[in-house]
Order: sequence, then C-alpha cells, then structure tokens
Amino acid sequence: VVTAKPQTLADTILVTNKGTGALPLWEISRNLPPWLSVRVWKLSSSVQGLITKISTSGLKAGRYHAIVRAHNREPVSQMPMSTLWYDVEMNLSTGE
Repeated sequence: VVTAKPQTLADTILVTNKGTGALPLWEISRNLPPWLSVRVWKLSSSVQGLITKISTSGLKAGRYHAIVRAHNREPVSQMPMSTLWYDVEMNLSTGE
C-alpha cells in the first residue's frame, strides 16, 4: 500500500448577489466524502464564500472526485430558491 504525503488544500468560491436583496445563506449537501469539507462564510449581505478544503491524510495514491451541491431557500416561504454544483477533482501521486 502506497500512501501519498499528507496535505491540506483549500480554495474559496465567492457567490455574489447582483440584485438589491440580501443573499440567503447557502447550505451544503451532507453527502461529501470524508476527505472533503465545505464551509459557508458570509462576507456581507450580498457576498458569501464557499470554503472548500481537501485533506489527503490517509488517502492512497490515485484519482479522487466529488460533486459539491449548494442551495439556498427563499427567506419567507423556505422554498428552494437557487442551486449550484461544482466538481472537486484531484490526482494523488507518491512523488516517486
């Protein structure tokens, strides 16, 4: 069994509301693999960040892929309002 050198990688996607109302808080799907985490960061009433972190600790060399689903709800009715998806993909090697 060959394990890649452990690393933590992070990046942020900014979501901006160009309208006049406040941007409802995004929610992240709960079915993410254990090596991936996403946290919502509210920067203002119209801008939020989706902070995506990958931990390679304990992962074997190979290809990893996940799809992150984020959605928000209309504040009064709580009905679904917007949904976005993005892919997270990485290839781990042993560095040999």
